Amino acid sequence: MPASRTERAKIWLDAAVVMVGAAMVLWFLVLSPILAEAATSSWRELTPSIVHPLLDALMLFGISVVLIQGAESAVARVPLTALIAAIVLILMGDTRRAYVINHGGSLWPSPDQATLWAAGLVMLALAPCLQVWQSRRPRPGFPRRATAPPRWPYLAVIPGYVLLMATVGVDHPYPASGLIAGTFLIATLVFARQMVAARENQRMAMTDQLTGLANRVRMYESAPRALARSQRNDTLVAVLVIDMNGFKKINDEFGHHAGDLLLIGFARLLLRCVLGSDLVVRLGGDEFAVILPDLTDPGHAQAVVQRIRSAMAVPIDLDGTVVQPSASIGVALTEPGDESIDDLLHRADTAMYDIKKRATR
Repeated sequence: MPASRTERAKIWLDAAVVMVGAAMVLWFLVLSPILAEAATSSWRELTPSIVHPLLDALMLFGISVVLIQGAESAVARVPLTALIAAIVLILMGDTRRAYVINHGGSLWPSPDQATLWAAGLVMLALAPCLQVWQSRRPRPGFPRRATAPPRWPYLAVIPGYVLLMATVGVDHPYPASGLIAGTFLIATLVFARQMVAARENQRMAMTDQLTGLANRVRMYESAPRALARSQRNDTLVAVLVIDMNGFKKINDEFGHHAGDLLLIGFARLLLRCVLGSDLVVRLGGDEFAVILPDLTDPGHAQAVVQRIRSAMAVPIDLDGTVVQPSASIGVALTEPGDESIDDLLHRADTAMYDIKKRATR
């Protein structure tokens, strides 16, 4: 399962949409006719007709979770597809048999029912064979391309609405009530899923994907509020622009993976040196910014700078290679006439480059 709690929520909501869609079909074809004619049938006859399709739907739900989250390796995809096909064929066979029995047909399986069951068993037997065959195929060593979020679970909504339209105006309560409830539940699940996805998209749009810090988008959204609040409350906003020293050398000497690890470690270092109300931003490359809002004393900004310098005394481990972090830090405080975060960034950036030049002399 994905590490992200949001991703797990999306997977379970997608699988629930599939399960409810399948349950609506089973309600229309199997369960509602059973309940409508329960007075004329014994529970000995009704129980298999109810239990078999429900168990198949439960299996389909479990397989849907696996299919939606995706296989870790391409080797598993073809066998997984065969397994899905087997479950669907067996589900169709059980649904067909229950439908025939509930409409006065023979208790013995018909040829089409037997064919569906046999095909399902063949696919179940074929899945491990495909697994062995796929595992022997050579695979190119390219990274797996990121895939778009799955869209097929939302197709489960279509049969629900079609069946709902078909039962509108029917006096018998069982099909209509169940389908209306199922449609409402599906709409709720889809809405919840979209809300989860929207929040995740918003978070990703404002987060640097490597370090997890805020990016420029979030900075330009948050900084104007901090500046406006400082004017109302007669407080200060400080901006620190931080440029790492020697980053290109580490990239060239140890590779880009080590450079990424250094950026991640340095980002964590910065987070340890600030308060929860402060904003740490990756501006790009090896350049960072820290926004300190609501300061009552200009010395607080220098105290943060000192904490960062003290923290840089501890080396960062890059998968066995120990590197001493170093950075130049420029500071700017709000002044009368500052209208945007760009004014502060420009002054802090200028101060940072002055410090870097003096250090290289």
